Amino acid sequence: MNNLRIVLLLAFVIYTQAANTVSSISPTYLEGSTITLTCSFTKVLPSATYTITWSKNSDAFTDAMKKSVIDDVSNSRSTFSMARAMAGDAGTYGCSVVEVSGSTTNNIVITAKTIYVRGIKSSSANADDSHSTATLSCAFAGDQISSITWVSPDGATITSGQNSFTVEATTYSNSVSTSVLKVGTLDKASKYGTYKCTASWTSNSMTLIQMPHLYQKESTTSFMKVQHLIIALLVIALVVVLAILGFVLYKAYKK
Repeated sequence: MNNLRIVLLLAFVIYTQAANTVSSISPTYLEGSTITLTCSFTKVLPSATYTITWSKNSDAFTDAMKKSVIDDVSNSRSTFSMARAMAGDAGTYGCSVVEVSGSTTNNIVITAKTIYVRGIKSSSANADDSHSTATLSCAFAGDQISSITWVSPDGATITSGQNSFTVEATTYSNSVSTSVLKVGTLDKASKYGTYKCTASWTSNSMTLIQMPHLYQKESTTSFMKVQHLIIALLVIALVVVLAILGFVLYKAYKK
């Protein structure tokens, strides 16, 4: 019987520790997602009143954030929801619960939850005026990226310093990581097309991909051929119009 009491007591302690947490469906989210955090706690004092306070990175919620909090004391929980979350919403979220019953006050210790919000910001691919070199870039939002890799249009992984490719060091600023690829010489048709820029996070694993496209400049010869064709068609059309007009005038004169 004593052993059974010990097992039940241990089970209660384990359950209590597990319940006193801030939880979410996932630790990682894409920008634009709706994120819901739940603060669950186990009541200790009977007939108590409860004060629940949320925080982000140890700072109390702003008034605007408090409007998205719903306390459900009867079910021993409080929820906080964010719609269209952005990278800046990432952080460690905690809540504190204080229960008061008569002259007795109890502070319930809650385990905080860290979430990550990541996303695609922008990409670009531009050749210089003479189409001798090009610069491509891609940017991702979120905590600092572990690595960014580039793949050329022919499917080969790009190594900086080879085949006139140079990958500049990834810069990280204000929750945005940016990688720049320099193409030293546009000497092959295979250097034009869709590049793949892949960002990877080892912490709470996630991979995002962007695909900037480098367009090949239309040759002057081809452009001139098109111009000449258009001029020839216009001349033919003018001749046909004049011929028809001449025929109409001739018919009118004969009458």
